[in-house]
Amino acid sequence: MRYTAFALMLLAVASYASNNYDYYVLATEWAGSVCSEQTCNYADGISKTVFNLHGLWPSLSTKPMSPFNCPNVAWSSSYLTANTVSLMKTYWSGLYSSADGFHDHEWSKHGSCWENDAAQKTNPIDDFMNKALQLSAKYNVYSILANAGITPGSTYSLDSIKAALNSVFKPSGYCLQCKSGNFNEIHVCLDRSYNPITCPADTAHISCPGNVNYPNLSI
Repeated sequence: MRYTAFALMLLAVASYASNNYDYYVLATEWAGSVCSEQTCNYADGISKTVFNLHGLWPSLSTKPMSPFNCPNVAWSSSYLTANTVSLMKTYWSGLYSSADGFHDHEWSKHGSCWENDAAQKTNPIDDFMNKALQLSAKYNVYSILANAGITPGSTYSLDSIKAALNSVFKPSGYCLQCKSGNFNEIHVCLDRSYNPITCPADTAHISCPGNVNYPNLSI
């Protein structure tokens, strides 16, 4: 059987990735906070009931900032199917930067290190983007908070936000980031099967005050 150079490269990438990380970080951000601090010229059409996807990051528990920039297919939006492009416009916006530049960064730095475990493979880039979108929908932080009565437009105690998140994630299974008192971003730790886990030591940081503002998204 003859393999193309492309197929041989993908086999090498899979072998490299399978031993190069042991958990994932799923990062999502609340556009209502982000866009109150920056001018979001690229946010047309985004969902107002989902935290915007930042990225899916293969990570190594002994070195959480690794791996990155792995050998893989170079980014090109031409790999994306029309359905994926549509979903990304709604749920994975660049917000204040161009979508193509943002997605290029996320694929090149993080997605390139992902072991493609899609049940039905299209190509590494489209498969990775779809996996991240699926996980963002499955672990919809907006819905988790709303189910606990926490919706945009008010201020909530940090304890109430954590209690809502703890109903789905491990108590030390996420990192919360606030800026100027606003709830900006959440990083959730997942195992290689994409189930919530406790984050590795010293990575479940919470940089939020006792009372957290959850601003409306007005775009």
